[in-house]
Amino acid sequence: MNEQQAIELLEQLRNGAQEKVFISKEDFMVFRSQLVLQKDRPSFVGTADKGGTATYVYVQQEGQS
Repeated sequence: MNEQQAIELLEQLRNGAQEKVFISKEDFMVFRSQLVLQKDRPSFVGTADKGGTATYVYVQQEGQS
Protein backbone atom coordinates (compact mmCIF):
# COMPACT_ATOMS: atom_id res chain seq x y z
CA MET A 1 0.00 0.00 0.00
CA ASN A 2 1.21 3.49 -0.77
CA GLU A 3 0.04 6.82 0.67
CA GLN A 4 -2.40 7.48 -2.18
CA GLN A 5 -4.04 4.08 -1.71
CA ALA A 6 -4.41 4.78 2.03
CA ILE A 7 -6.04 8.15 1.28
CA GLU A 8 -8.44 6.45 -1.14
CA LEU A 9 -9.41 3.85 1.49
CA LEU A 10 -10.05 6.58 4.05
CA GLU A 11 -12.22 8.47 1.57
CA GLN A 12 -14.16 5.31 0.73
CA LEU A 13 -14.91 4.79 4.42
CA ARG A 14 -15.87 8.44 4.84
CA ASN A 15 -18.30 8.50 1.91
CA GLY A 16 -19.81 5.08 2.60
CA ALA A 17 -18.41 3.33 -0.49
CA GLN A 18 -16.82 0.82 1.92
CA GLU A 19 -18.44 -0.24 5.19
CA LYS A 20 -15.12 -1.48 6.60
CA VAL A 21 -11.55 -1.94 5.47
CA PHE A 22 -9.02 -4.53 6.55
CA ILE A 23 -5.45 -3.34 6.97
CA SER A 24 -2.60 -5.86 7.05
CA LYS A 25 0.20 -5.44 9.54
CA GLU A 26 2.54 -4.75 6.61
CA ASP A 27 0.36 -1.83 5.46
CA PHE A 28 -0.54 -0.47 8.88
CA MET A 29 2.17 2.19 9.22
CA VAL A 30 1.45 3.68 5.79
CA PHE A 31 -2.30 3.67 6.50
CA ARG A 32 -1.79 5.20 9.94
CA SER A 33 0.46 7.96 8.58
CA GLN A 34 -2.49 9.18 6.51
CA LEU A 35 -5.13 8.46 9.15
CA VAL A 36 -3.58 10.81 11.71
CA LEU A 37 -3.75 13.67 9.18
CA GLN A 38 -7.54 13.47 8.84
CA LYS A 39 -9.66 16.29 10.35
CA ASP A 40 -12.32 13.75 11.27
CA ARG A 41 -9.82 11.26 12.72
CA PRO A 42 -12.07 10.35 15.71
CA SER A 43 -14.68 9.02 13.27
CA PHE A 44 -12.31 6.31 12.03
CA VAL A 45 -12.60 3.49 14.53
CA GLY A 46 -10.14 0.63 14.34
CA THR A 47 -10.02 -2.71 16.06
CA ALA A 48 -7.07 -5.08 16.20
CA ASP A 49 -7.69 -8.49 14.72
CA LYS A 50 -5.97 -11.79 15.29
CA GLY A 51 -2.78 -12.11 13.27
CA GLY A 52 -1.82 -8.44 13.35
CA THR A 53 -4.44 -7.05 10.99
CA ALA A 54 -6.79 -4.19 11.84
CA THR A 55 -10.35 -3.43 10.77
CA TYR A 56 -11.49 0.17 10.38
CA VAL A 57 -15.00 1.56 10.13
CA TYR A 58 -16.29 5.11 9.92
CA VAL A 59 -18.62 6.25 12.69
CA GLN A 60 -20.27 9.63 12.22
CA GLN A 61 -19.62 11.75 15.32
CA GLU A 62 -22.22 14.08 16.81
CA GLY A 63 -21.96 17.56 15.39
CA GLN A 64 -20.51 16.37 12.08
CA SER A 65 -22.40 16.83 8.87
